[in-house]
Amino acid sequence: MQPLSRVNPNAVTNWGHPNTMAMRPALAAKVAQCIAHWAEIDVFLGAFLGFLLHANEAAAVAMYSGIENRTAQLKMINAAAKSCVPTDHFDALSCFLSAILRPVMRERDKLAHWTWGYSDDLPDALLLAEPAYTLEGLMRALREAPGVERAAVPQNYEKIYVICDPDLDRMIDRSIDAKDHLRLAMGTAWEHNPPQLRAQFLHQLSNEPRILAGLNRLARDRQRTQAAPPLLPAIEPNGTE
Repeated sequence: MQPLSRVNPNAVTNWGHPNTMAMRPALAAKVAQCIAHWAEIDVFLGAFLGFLLHANEAAAVAMYSGIENRTAQLKMINAAAKSCVPTDHFDALSCFLSAILRPVMRERDKLAHWTWGYSDDLPDALLLAEPAYTLEGLMRALREAPGVERAAVPQNYEKIYVICDPDLDRMIDRSIDAKDHLRLAMGTAWEHNPPQLRAQFLHQLSNEPRILAGLNRLARDRQRTQAAPPLLPAIEPNGTE
């Protein structure tokens, strides 16, 4: 996904057309596929929270379903893991959430919530822009020409992104990869798995390169914290501690 300025800085863009996605049906199908993958991940995440809080799985699932903000949902899972599993287990799950799951979540949110456009100069692509930017441009155009139904909206091609087949293929692959690793994470916490199998799943998860890199960073940060000299007690103005 590249800024339009790098792909075609002279392209004429179109926004707000009711048939934008129908104009690029193959791309639209892949966008839908990315969003559908996250819907499945979302269900698995609710089940994962239930596994972590197995004392009351029904309540855990109800809490997860009652929160619509995805960032808050991940924070809930992270907090549950921190309180329910040993430190090494929590570290692996936390690194999984930050290194693998969150990037996929952010990509999905762009596809689901950003605004879509197209350009006849790019017949094999769709355009994507943050809603705040699109709204700002529209309001600026309407202030300059109030009452015009199709006002010319000023464009900043650095803030418009081009979406092509390879971009969506990579997003789909990352979604599938995140789903596979989520199943593995769930296996580390599912109480019906024997301890040896849970440990095997945790070992496999911890040795995934992106998660292992995060674990190594955590270890280095902890070493630096332990090596840092203790802070001196604060001295009051009168010379007493």
